[in-house]
Amino acid sequence: MDGPLEGLRVLDLSRHLAGPFAAMTLGDLGADVIKVEAPSIGDDTRRFPPDWNGISTYYLSTNRNKRGITLDLKSAGGQEIARKIAETADIVIENFRPGTTERFGLGYEDLRALNPRIVSTLQCQRSERRWPRPRQGRRRSSHAGGHRPHEHHRKVDAPRSGPERRSSI
Repeated sequence: MDGPLEGLRVLDLSRHLAGPFAAMTLGDLGADVIKVEAPSIGDDTRRFPPDWNGISTYYLSTNRNKRGITLDLKSAGGQEIARKIAETADIVIENFRPGTTERFGLGYEDLRALNPRIVSTLQCQRSERRWPRPRQGRRRSSHAGGHRPHEHHRKVDAPRSGPERRSSI
C-alpha cells in the first residue's frame, strides 16, 4: 500500500486494544506491519464479540494492512525469530505487562543493541497496578466525556429493557 509511511517496517507484538489499533493506523498510512500472534490462542482480540462468520469483528477491524506470523515468544526459538524481524524493523509496538519483553530479550535496550534504527518502542501497556480502585473507572470515563459525573447514582423509574424504556438521562 502506498502512503506517507511506505518503507517503514513495524513489528507488532501487541495483543489487545491500543496496540493493534496503533499498528493498524501505521499500516493504513503505508507502513509494512508484521503482526506476531501466539500459537493456538492468537491475538486476544480474536475472542472479542461480536463475531461475523466465526471471526471477531473487532479483530478484523484492527488488524487490516498487516502481515502475520505465529511465534511462541516464551520459547528461545520464537524469541530469536522475533529478534531477526526486529533487526529490519523501524518501530516495535508491544503491550505486555511491564518487564515481560525484557524477560523475553525483546525490550527496547535489547532491540536497540541489535538495530540502532529503532527510534522507539511504543509501549501501549497497563500500569504497574493491575486494577483501578473501586469506582475509579467511572470517574475516569466521566472526566473523559464518557458520561456525566454522578449520573450513575441517579435512579430511573423505567423498565430496564424493551421498547417502553425511557430515561431522563
